[in-house]
Amino acid sequence: MEIVEGNVPLPVAAKVLGISVPSVAGGLIAGALPIGSAWKNEEGNDKNMYHISPKKLADYEGYSKEEILELIDRHKKGAL
Repeated sequence: MEIVEGNVPLPVAAKVLGISVPSVAGGLIAGALPIGSAWKNEEGNDKNMYHISPKKLADYEGYSKEEILELIDRHKKGAL
């Protein structure tokens, strides 16, 4: 299965960073984690949208981009 690069799920980022999912979300919202971004998708919607770059996460934590993509694949298969 080929993974289209684009977004690291929050649980995968949390696992790589060794912190909780809410901490990853908060770090993105505050701009404290240089691995992606967070924003409100629609006016009046309380939910945030998140984008975490596989390359930025890999560089930030010292992994290869391929290792991050493999973790995403394992997450999608329920093996992470």
